[in-house]
Amino acid sequence: MNTPSYYGDAPFEAWDLSSLYTSDWGQVIQYVFRWQGKNGLQDLQKAVDFARHAIANNDRPIPWKHAPHAGKLLRQLQSIGWADATHVWKALRRRDGNATLDAIKTLIKEHK
Repeated sequence: MNTPSYYGDAPFEAWDLSSLYTSDWGQVIQYVFRWQGKNGLQDLQKAVDFARHAIANNDRPIPWKHAPHAGKLLRQLQSIGWADATHVWKALRRRDGNATLDAIKTLIKEHK
């Protein structure tokens, strides 16, 4: 897969992580992963919309059973502060949808 330029010098492809989750949480990951390089706050707002939809449907951010390495990838993003979203990656590692949503909202407030 060719990485689009708006993903920057990511340590891995966004797809490597987002594909390990349901559609809504995968979209959250992709929008947060790229927000700085593509559509800015608009991408973070889209991440909020997908997170809200997931939460409303009782869809928790839990990777597929065959994906125990999701936590390792999230830890990697968290440790380097990828996309200035350390708290988002941390909340996803804890599998906490509401905390993930709150972290994205905070990220939006910090960058307005």
